[in-house]
Amino acid sequence: MKIDKNAVIAFDMDGVLIDSKLSIFNALSSALGIFNIPKLDGSQVELIGLPLIEMLKRASEYKLNDDQLEVAMHKFRAYNSENGPKEAKPYEDIPRVLELLAQRFNLVVVTSKLQSAAIDLLHALDLVEYFFGIFGIQEDGKNESKKTILTRAKSYLDSVHGSETKFLALIGDRSTDISAAHEFKIKAVGALWGYGTETELRGADITLSTPVDILNIF
Repeated sequence: MKIDKNAVIAFDMDGVLIDSKLSIFNALSSALGIFNIPKLDGSQVELIGLPLIEMLKRASEYKLNDDQLEVAMHKFRAYNSENGPKEAKPYEDIPRVLELLAQRFNLVVVTSKLQSAAIDLLHALDLVEYFFGIFGIQEDGKNESKKTILTRAKSYLDSVHGSETKFLALIGDRSTDISAAHEFKIKAVGALWGYGTETELRGADITLSTPVDILNIF
């Protein structure tokens, strides 16, 4: 079966491809513990999906200054680099779904994680082979909107293929994914198996209950 190189499906990462809750909260607790901020209990799932610097600010209740945030950011990265591949895992059926989709479409990851960290983790979890590109925040500690990252992904694919690529949808689990898809004028697919609630994803064009359901619409 031939891949339609001009048809692209974009995936968010945390809460869509991988269940990274344990690794994220352990890394946050490790990073903030050096400033005597109490360990997080894991209930603050609204933090997942934020750029790291914003995640640290909110998790610390804005108690850290810029220098402390820099230290916490490096501590988070160090913990996650060592433990992320052991504590994060692909959602059930994700490898099989990606394998089937990649036979027909170009797949990309569009995430608010640091791009290099996203690539490393997807390598470690044996998922990187399914994606034509992995796009995230390029400079640690900086915030970029999902729409900005989507735009960069499309520019890259257009350049590589020498033609206009058509993004079919962004599959995400947070309201920011839904907003970004609509701003980018593509379909917003809500992943209910992730960290966002049905209420949060009510603006999606379609919501899906399991990864396998993706195969029913593509």
